[in-house]
Amino acid sequence: MDPPYPRLVATLEKPVNRPWLTCPTAGFLLVAVAAVLFPVLMTDKGSRKSPCLSNIKQLGTAAFLYSEDNDGLPPFSSWLEDLRPIYKWDEVGSCPVVLRSGGRFGYALNGLLPQHGNVFSGWSETPMIVETEHLIPNAVVTRPLLVTRHDGFVSVLFGDLHVRSVATAKYEKLRFMPPVSDAKRTKSVPQ
Repeated sequence: MDPPYPRLVATLEKPVNRPWLTCPTAGFLLVAVAAVLFPVLMTDKGSRKSPCLSNIKQLGTAAFLYSEDNDGLPPFSSWLEDLRPIYKWDEVGSCPVVLRSGGRFGYALNGLLPQHGNVFSGWSETPMIVETEHLIPNAVVTRPLLVTRHDGFVSVLFGDLHVRSVATAKYEKLRFMPPVSDAKRTKSVPQ
């Protein structure tokens, strides 16, 4: 009676070598490695912008809270110090890229914004706080200045408190002068 399994038979023939790394296997391995490494390599550039956007958003929120309590933005000469009790974190006032290079600050307030009243309504495209090359506290700008810290992008907080990373070419075209509201227009028209 034969066993239910095949018997091993010794032969003198060489066994056929089947390589484990065939073309489909190599392709699959390359795709798997790329799928794992690609997001890791791409987040390096984005990770430099994200803390900067977060800092500008926190400064904008602090400016909003300050304006609610004081009926307007802080004075241009001391805006960063006046916001400090609200955000209570030293590094918020500095761009992380500047901090890593041993510097401080790197943000500026739009010097064309009015100092009194609610400056946050209707200004969705007016910059309020922007990155700047001026590494001084309480920097104020009245026009776009080229910043080269984030690979061709500039972190901007707009008047309606949304934050966006803007390409340098678009940043240079932003209007720093806020729009005049209809209420102000009607008051200034002589009758």
